[in-house]
Amino acid sequence: MVIIKKMKTVSIFLGGYLCSNRYKNKKCDASSMRHKFVEKAFVNYINNIEDFNALDEFQVIAKEKIKNQNLECINNLRKEYKGLESKEKEVLKLYIDSKVDFDNYIEIKKSIEEEKTQISSTIERLNEYVDEEITIKKENIIKSLKENWELLSNSEKRQFLVNFVEKIVIVNEKKKDNRNGNAKILDVEFSKY
Repeated sequence: MVIIKKMKTVSIFLGGYLCSNRYKNKKCDASSMRHKFVEKAFVNYINNIEDFNALDEFQVIAKEKIKNQNLECINNLRKEYKGLESKEKEVLKLYIDSKVDFDNYIEIKKSIEEEKTQISSTIERLNEYVDEEITIKKENIIKSLKENWELLSNSEKRQFLVNFVEKIVIVNEKKKDNRNGNAKILDVEFSKY
């Protein structure tokens, strides 16, 4: 069995793969696998994935948590904004009742306006985050991957694996009449970000 973790650390030789433990103190008897067989096994694995919900569960939970935090923050800011509006009315009343002179009234009003402007811009930014897709859905990545894998160059394929795949577990099922065996992917662990 060959476990490929973070494609940067894979032992690649002349278009094939070796277990990274093969030449370390941990002896491994897994045979090497040719790149074209590993790629064919990867495409086969991707084409057989049907349950996208399980793949995307982590991202949905993270997105929902961030969205809820942003909504709570927006609600608190709106309350603070209303409090400033009330304060603005109080200061105006104090000025009308001649309890605050004109210069102080203008200074206080200006300070309140600045705070309201800051709060408004923060609310606007947070609203954008609430509406924005926070994470890339693996479902979309895999659908796109299925449709476009053959169109990617080798360097683009490698870049995809480096960016989105944490680990691939592969076995090379040797058959009597087949010298190369049959590469089969048992599991692909996609990155959580």
